[in-house]
Amino acid sequence: MNDTKNFEGTWFVPHDSQVLEKVPRFQGSLTFDPDNGSILVLPIDQINNPILKQEIDIFLGNTSEGPVTLYKCVCSRHDFGRGAVYYYHVQYIIEGGHLHNEKDFQFSRINAELYGLKEWVGKTGFKVKSTNYSTNFKVNYALPKNIPFKINGSLSGVILFGVSGIKFGNSQLNVNLSQSTQVALETKILLSLDKILDTLTVFSNFLMLGLDDTTRITLYSNIHIETFAQGERMRRVPFRLLIPRPVGTDIRKVVNPHRMFFKLDTVNRKFEKLISKWFILFEKNESSMNLFFKQYQWKHESNPTIFLNYAQILEAYHAVMQQQNKIKYSKEFLRMRRKVLALSKQQLPQYLNWLKEQFNRYNALTLHDRLHDLVHQTRGTQLYDAFGDTESFISSAKNNRNYYTHYNRSKRHLAFTGLELYQLTRKLHVLIVFHLLKDIGLNRRDVASRIVQYFHLS
Repeated sequence: MNDTKNFEGTWFVPHDSQVLEKVPRFQGSLTFDPDNGSILVLPIDQINNPILKQEIDIFLGNTSEGPVTLYKCVCSRHDFGRGAVYYYHVQYIIEGGHLHNEKDFQFSRINAELYGLKEWVGKTGFKVKSTNYSTNFKVNYALPKNIPFKINGSLSGVILFGVSGIKFGNSQLNVNLSQSTQVALETKILLSLDKILDTLTVFSNFLMLGLDDTTRITLYSNIHIETFAQGERMRRVPFRLLIPRPVGTDIRKVVNPHRMFFKLDTVNRKFEKLISKWFILFEKNESSMNLFFKQYQWKHESNPTIFLNYAQILEAYHAVMQQQNKIKYSKEFLRMRRKVLALSKQQLPQYLNWLKEQFNRYNALTLHDRLHDLVHQTRGTQLYDAFGDTESFISSAKNNRNYYTHYNRSKRHLAFTGLELYQLTRKLHVLIVFHLLKDIGLNRRDVASRIVQYFHLS
């Protein structure tokens, strides 16, 4: 796991028009804190320095830990005294080399340990046998085979297994042999740092949904990225990436394999198809699914903002997946509209555009319409029964969305707070989970049964 790390050395800003050796350098220190972010501190003799601007894309450092590249730096403080001290907040720290310009930030592969991945995969090379009433043990170990998978024509992945060397404790009273599990994603098209991290995020969200963890979200650690160096021959150049943990992460919590919503061995035969469909689904619904997973760790809490976000996610998801934003006109409605608009054009032309707008609004699908369709798709499953009075549930969701959006005092009596709002929000949450898993190809009845069991809805 990433721990706090300090880098002492000289720092400089690369510039295309200057010889590298002549670029001004600054003594300073960089602190990486996985919980609070990264800060570069540069004390200088001058009160102001024209090189040290408010935003600097790239800092390069020759440090006690080797060459380092800092990417996307913003000056957060600038103290004055006998000279000045600049404090830069750093978004990314790249260990292992210098990347001099934006063209260098193109990557083809990313490896990462993810929180819960080894438990979700559930593959071990250890075999332990005990005899003589557990006083004699025989331990065998064979490294499991890697698990490759294809996502699409340009993106593939592999679940990698590794093992640390045998470590003997004092007087050989204990022996340590640890197996690690990583995921590697490789693209045929070079991607920017943000893009390749986004790709990893899509995979980790799939994992997060499988873990169904209640208190924390996916943690990246030991991330390595690879690019190609130009030379006589193309060669891979690996770097280690340091980024802070997501807010709310608790690294002390142990994953319980029995609490997972689904894991690799339950979807093993379908895994490649599921992950491929997951990436397609994410691409179609990027904004709504990003919003969903950003607040996923708060699914056991409730407030009006979380509730409104869930309502918005369901509306957007339905609009994309059903490709329907309008109610089909009846023939009677079309005849009536033609007559009204013709009459307005002849006698009240100043209201014609207003009337057209009202007709368009009248025909738009409402939250009530969309929720009705999404809930209806759970019919014949345990989840549909767990919703209880579905019309009451849908009406409550609509009324609360309208109140917390517009705060109409006349509707205050319809709004939920406390436990009622929590239960309503929870139903929206499980409705989203149901459709995500159903739409990537998992059996709808099995998904509904697991949801009822894991969220204690029965």
